Amino acid sequence: MSAKAALSVAQESRSYDEELHKWFIFWTDCTGNSDSRVAGMLRRSKAAVSQYRNKKHEGNLDSFERDLLALRKREEDIELPVEDTKFCKTKIAQKISDVFQVCEEEGTMGLIVGPAGVGKTETVRERMRRHRNTKIFTADITSKSCGAVLYAIAKQLSSTLHGGRNAELLYKIVDQLEDSRCLLIIDECHFLSWEAIEVVRKIYDSSAIGVCFIGMHKFYSQMRGSKKSYLYDQILSRFGVQVNLKETYFEDVEMLIESIHPGLNKACRDYLFKTAMKPGKYRLMTQLLKRTIKIHEATKHPLTDELFKKVDKTFFAME
Repeated sequence: MSAKAALSVAQESRSYDEELHKWFIFWTDCTGNSDSRVAGMLRRSKAAVSQYRNKKHEGNLDSFERDLLALRKREEDIELPVEDTKFCKTKIAQKISDVFQVCEEEGTMGLIVGPAGVGKTETVRERMRRHRNTKIFTADITSKSCGAVLYAIAKQLSSTLHGGRNAELLYKIVDQLEDSRCLLIIDECHFLSWEAIEVVRKIYDSSAIGVCFIGMHKFYSQMRGSKKSYLYDQILSRFGVQVNLKETYFEDVEMLIESIHPGLNKACRDYLFKTAMKPGKYRLMTQLLKRTIKIHEATKHPLTDELFKKVDKTFFAME
C-alpha cells in the first residue's frame, strides 16, 4: 500500500463525532455558508474545513471539533431541527419555492396569492428551516401597521436593533439588510395596511434584497380593484414574478394521503380529492382524513368512501 493510500485509510478510520459532522453538513446547506466563510468563523484554513466536510481532516481532529462545537453554540437556532420534518413537496409547494428562489437570486419582488389551506404557510416554514438567510414577517389583524412590520423585522435582525422612531428603525434595517442577499417574506400580506406595504417597498428599494408577498387573493384584488388602486401603482410595478395558486392537483392529494395513510382505496381517494376542491382545500381534506382514520380505529368500521361521507356530513357539513 502506498503512503498516500495509507494516509487516506487512516483519515477515514479516525473517530469523527458523527452527530456533529451531520449537523455541520446540514447547517452549511441551510445557511449557504461557504467553506471560506466557515473557515473565517473558525479562524482556520479553508482546506481544513473542506477536509472535515469530506472526512479527510489531516490536522488535530479533536481541536477542530472543539472549535466547531463552540461555533455551533454561537450560531445554532434551537428551533432548527437537524432531521427533515414531514413536509410534502407538493406541486403547489414547488411553485411557491420556485418563486422564493427567483426573488432571492434575482433580488426581485414576488407575489404569491392563493386560497386558504393549500400549504402556503407550511412552505414558508420549510423555507425558513432550510434557508436561514430568510427573514419572515407574518401579518395578522393586530400587527398590520407600518410600526409592527418594522419592529418584527428589526427584532429578527438583532436583539438590540428594535426600538425608536419608525424612520430611524427603517434606516437601521436597511443598513443591516444591504448586500445581505437574504430573502424577506411577508406572509398573510392581505392583512397589511397601505402604509405597511409601502414601508416594505422602501426596504426593498433601499437594500436590494429579494422580497416576496404571500397571502390571499384579496391582497391583489384590493390593489387592482379598489377606488384607491392608484396608491398601489408603485408596488405593482415592482413585482417581477406573480403566481396565483388556484389549481387543485390530484398528485398533491395523492402525496398527502400517502404521507398520512398509505394504501387507501381509489373510491376513498376520489372522495378526498373532491373535498380538496372545496374551500379549505388541502387543509380541510387532511382534517377529514385524520378524523375518519381515528373513527375507523376506534369503531373498527371499514375504511370506505361511505365512512368518509358520513364523517364529512357529521363534522364538516355546514349546509
